Amino acid sequence: MSASARPSRRACLSLLLGGAAGLALPRGARGDTELAPLGPVDHPGPALHGESLRWEVRYRGVSAGEAWAWAEPGPEGSTRWTGRLRNAPWYGPVYRIDDLVQSEAFADRGSRRYRTRYRETGFSQDQDMRLWERPWRIHRRQLRRGEWEEWWSEEPVHEGAEDPVSALVRVRFLAGEGPWRFPVFSGRHTWPAEVRLLGRETVESALVGTVPTRVLAVDTRHEGEVEQRGEFHVWLGDDARRLPLRMRVRTSVGPFVAELVDYQEPGSPPVTEWSPDEGQIGG
Repeated sequence: MSASARPSRRACLSLLLGGAAGLALPRGARGDTELAPLGPVDHPGPALHGESLRWEVRYRGVSAGEAWAWAEPGPEGSTRWTGRLRNAPWYGPVYRIDDLVQSEAFADRGSRRYRTRYRETGFSQDQDMRLWERPWRIHRRQLRRGEWEEWWSEEPVHEGAEDPVSALVRVRFLAGEGPWRFPVFSGRHTWPAEVRLLGRETVESALVGTVPTRVLAVDTRHEGEVEQRGEFHVWLGDDARRLPLRMRVRTSVGPFVAELVDYQEPGSPPVTEWSPDEGQIGG
């Protein structure tokens, strides 16, 4: 594997969670400050508190890492989703990744805050996107040549916009047959996410067996190192839980697939593997 390929494969892993690479966003789209928020959806909001999910991420059929996500109450009636992505042990000598993301969002008003903490081979960065402030204020710090550099920026407000993680939760609970279109803030731009229902398919899941699913396609644009080829596909269990049983993205370095391998129902004890006090996350 060439050194130049390593960060691209790292970004692919993160893309599956809407993490370091940002949410799957429309190809060729421009920032759209006039785009309206999504209309009514079957979004359970606080009813998800206590839910946790874990996926195995595979590259060309080989386990390349694991991803987790869990929900808990957030400020002002929001839901706080925390996600973590780690490489498999064999992948560590090639490229180490231990990324954290945290979203605070409302079921009906979009995101209020999005924080990230990236710790990867040759790359360490923290971000705090304060979407409750007017204008939006973004704090970043990055390790460069052994020293931390930090700075602030401001972005125009786009009411009702999702962050990359809350957008994936919203995709999970879209109502009706679509298509759907809603705004997502990627950290530098607000983009329209466009989602289509491809159909229904029965899949084999190691976690829940043979189940019917809804297959959604998110037309994507990626602003990072990896060229998107094809669409970001999500297989959602076709029941009230809408479990994301499988996610697949095709990229310039090959396909990545995340399979759901563990799940705890809402109301389960809180996950304590990580909190914002573990290292710095944002400002």
